[in-house]
Amino acid sequence: MARHWVGILSILFGFILSSTGQEPFRTFTATSGQAFTGRVLSYEGRTFYIEGKDKKLYPVPYNQLSPDDQKYLIQIAQGGKVPKGDPRSLNSAPSTSPSEKSAVVASPKEETRQKPASKPKPSFRPGSFFAYKPVNLGQDPALATEATKTVS
Repeated sequence: MARHWVGILSILFGFILSSTGQEPFRTFTATSGQAFTGRVLSYEGRTFYIEGKDKKLYPVPYNQLSPDDQKYLIQIAQGGKVPKGDPRSLNSAPSTSPSEKSAVVASPKEETRQKPASKPKPSFRPGSFFAYKPVNLGQDPALATEATKTVS
């Protein structure tokens, strides 16, 4: 009975690990013969973004990989297993980790932090309580409304 539960739990655990949505680490071979270990995060055109075990992102041109690796990349791209686009701009996956690659195949690019977009200013209906400009104590209200008319 215990073996039965162990078997069921191990199968369930295997399904949970495989359903994380990330490609497993794989050993890729460059056309020069150098091997590197990485995980494909996404692709953009003929450039695949691979994350190495060192958690760095490497853009790898498709034609710099071995024919077996090229077949693998076509399979996962057509199967929808990896998203399209630069993983630094894709904010859908929190586990975007760059892949490892040799310097001969491609050099890693510095990741730049993008500033969040500024929030748009709220617009209020004319006549709304919040649409009026606040007037300081001791200030003429006519001057405050004049300033808003010249601004717009």
